[in-house]
Amino acid sequence: MKRAKSIRVRVLAVLALMVLGSGAGVLSAFPAAAAVDSGAKSWGGKCHYWHDRNTGGGWCDGNGPTKRYYAFGVCNDGFSSYGVERWAGDRRGSYVYCAGHGGLSGTWGLGKNW
Repeated sequence: MKRAKSIRVRVLAVLALMVLGSGAGVLSAFPAAAAVDSGAKSWGGKCHYWHDRNTGGGWCDGNGPTKRYYAFGVCNDGFSSYGVERWAGDRRGSYVYCAGHGGLSGTWGLGKNW
């Protein structure tokens, strides 16, 4: 439960930084949410997080492909990074890399489109 609260705080921090840095950029920075799907085959499940000094991300359980997720993060020099978008259940994961930007700041997580 504490982990989920931490991720929510990080997501809000990223959104706040994006609003301060680029005004209307928030709308274009995040992919549009997938259409609501009431079918049982389109389930997006629990996400699993991982990070170290330079990298952050993880993967989400599910029965994609309509439910999708991606990593996002802010590097220590202020650079915003986004990982590849994957379908829920694709355990290859999505990660952001900040090695060339002073390392990963405390603002990172997984964005979900479901």
